[in-house]
Amino acid sequence: MPEELPVVNGQSAAAMVYGSNWFNILFDVGYWNVGPGNSPLNHLWSLAIEEQFYIVFPLVLVVALVRGKMQPRAVAWLALVLAIASFALTPILFANISANRAYFGTDSRAGAILIGAALAAWLGGRMGAARDRTTTSSAAENAATEISATEKFAAENFATNAVELAVPAATVPTTGARFSAVAAVTACASVVVIAVLWGIMTTASPALYRGGFALHAAASVCMIAAIVMAPFGIFARVLQWRPLVWLGERSYSLYLWHWPLIVVLTPAATGLQGPGLFGLVAVAIVLATLVSYELVENPIRYSRLRGLRLVTSLSVPAVMIAGSALLFQPPLPPPFGTDALVTQGNGATRVMLVGDSWALKLGLAVAAVDSAHHLSILNMGRGGCGIADAKRQRTPEKGEFETAYDCLQWHRTWVSTIEALRPEVAILSVGNWDQTLQDFDGTGEFVGACSAVFAERYSRQLDTAIVMLGKHNARVFVMTVRDNDAREGSGPDCMNALLRAATARHTSQGVQLLDLYGQLCTNHRCPDLVNGEAVYDGTGHLTSKAQQRIAKWVLNSVNVSLPVP
Repeated sequence: MPEELPVVNGQSAAAMVYGSNWFNILFDVGYWNVGPGNSPLNHLWSLAIEEQFYIVFPLVLVVALVRGKMQPRAVAWLALVLAIASFALTPILFANISANRAYFGTDSRAGAILIGAALAAWLGGRMGAARDRTTTSSAAENAATEISATEKFAAENFATNAVELAVPAATVPTTGARFSAVAAVTACASVVVIAVLWGIMTTASPALYRGGFALHAAASVCMIAAIVMAPFGIFARVLQWRPLVWLGERSYSLYLWHWPLIVVLTPAATGLQGPGLFGLVAVAIVLATLVSYELVENPIRYSRLRGLRLVTSLSVPAVMIAGSALLFQPPLPPPFGTDALVTQGNGATRVMLVGDSWALKLGLAVAAVDSAHHLSILNMGRGGCGIADAKRQRTPEKGEFETAYDCLQWHRTWVSTIEALRPEVAILSVGNWDQTLQDFDGTGEFVGACSAVFAERYSRQLDTAIVMLGKHNARVFVMTVRDNDAREGSGPDCMNALLRAATARHTSQGVQLLDLYGQLCTNHRCPDLVNGEAVYDGTGHLTSKAQQRIAKWVLNSVNVSLPVP
């Protein structure tokens, strides 16, 4: 979609230097929802963290080795201490900055890799001790002759495979059947812990950042250690199943391609839903994985002309990525009536958009339409977040659920951004999500926009938000919502009344109304088609063309309010 190209282009450049996670943090690109509003490169954040780790941690070890010989046990302790520090930092970043910062940060997510490195170093130390005993003990020498040729080969290669599940038994001392039973129980318990965490936590759960990541990493390490140290147990035999081995060999290509295809092959794009869509996406992912594995990975890894082949294999995608960022820029929208874009703004004029997913998508569309960069767009829209600050919410699709912790931090996030960047224009678009039924005090009483309780509480929130946005003399615009209920006195109708009343209360401060309802609806009816083209997509948001039309209207409204430079 054209409005997503600025994000895709930025992520393309960030991916070239393995900085995708920091791009997502700096530009508040979330990873929480699958759909047409997501960038196909969102998933590269994890590869970026891995590559950054591969650069930094070896340097840390080099510095440590300069001070003296470092035994595997010391490496294990160093990695463990750094992992604990990383896990301790995560809740601090979550509470004081944002979930995005805690989720994507290299410092906060390196703990899982570091605890794996600690396990590898510890197992490597055990292997070394076992090898020493083998060379100095005649009894051990006799026992060693009984090891199969496969196990000997694996033992010699243990150090480079410690963190993978293909680690042999010959190098790790065990205590027979009892040890195998303990290892099996440990692996089972770890699998249960991981499954429970996956089932009860989401990326918005505060508990995930307050120990959830650490518990998941600890369970994963326990499972890997149990399998490695009991390589003939049930779990190890399952992982040796040929289809899983085949899949593991191609897992890198699988990871690269799964997310872009999920994002692109949507119901709106394919006309499919349910099992049909699932089958199409699965087949597409498998085919892309096979092609990438055979034509890109293997030539780089196994070709005798490795240097030349490596340069060729890397230069082609590099040129393609760079070309996409330079050539495939967002096109200008088709003419709307006879109006042209007003261009009074300049690149230094900062426009801040805040609110829910409608604000997020509007910000992307405005940035795409303003291709001449007359304005600097600060997009702080966040899907599923408003300003109601209720303890719980209820929707027909999700039922009852707690308001995400990150959504409740809008006061702090907005203030820090306003103080740092001093926007000249602020657009508030929160009414769409905040029509959700709200339980303000956690009593189980859910009220909507037409409730007197809701009106009183939400009016105060709107006043707070408007004053906050206009603190440094910014021109504040409050946007109404479309009325998809088609009834006077409906939830959208009541929400628009609250938004108009709040604007009227602050008219003396220059606050203006952006009447989105007036652009999309007449007499409580919002047509799905305009001039034969769809207005709304499958998610209930505006289609790309409709979004561009509204973005142009917003730009003109904002530009008219700006002084001529």
